[in-house]
Amino acid sequence: MNIFKQNLFKDFYSIEYYKIKMTSQFFFFLLGNASGIYIAQNYNVPDLKNLATRALNIVKVMEEKARKD
Repeated sequence: MNIFKQNLFKDFYSIEYYKIKMTSQFFFFLLGNASGIYIAQNYNVPDLKNLATRALNIVKVMEEKARKD
């Protein structure tokens, strides 16, 4: 029974396992990039940097008003 567990553990973390896992992760990375590029080119996606800058400015104004009161 103990020998079986050692062999199962060895096979689970074999080089083939990592090759399959890395290939799978790379495939989904490429799929995500391709779909992101397609969406950015074909749909009106807001610029997150501008939205974050505006939100930060609003928070700064609210903080300054709170300090004055």
